[in-house]
Amino acid sequence: MKPEEIRALREALHCSATQLGETLGVGAETVRAWERAELFPTKRWVAAMARLFAEGPAAVHRKRRRTCRAETDPVGIAVLARPEVQEIVRKLGMYPELMDQVQELASTYEDPGEAD
Repeated sequence: MKPEEIRALREALHCSATQLGETLGVGAETVRAWERAELFPTKRWVAAMARLFAEGPAAVHRKRRRTCRAETDPVGIAVLARPEVQEIVRKLGMYPELMDQVQELASTYEDPGEAD
């Protein structure tokens, strides 16, 4: 298998050298070396790549993309990074009477952190 064929395979599978390597069970550097013609895949790897090509992009191992915690947990830690929340926290620390008012108001709301 020629280097340009390996690159074409990655393009057809929509994957990186790392993803192809993980799927095949070799390192990304091995895949890159094949693409630079520094190393050449054995028949075993050529056959494995042919199977991948036949199976298509779904056969490639892909890590799940991490999502922003704020998207999945709107009452989590990410909320504390919001500037308006930081301002409120600073004021709560400076004004005990404000803390009392907020606690009283908050007591009328259900705690989103409580398990149902």
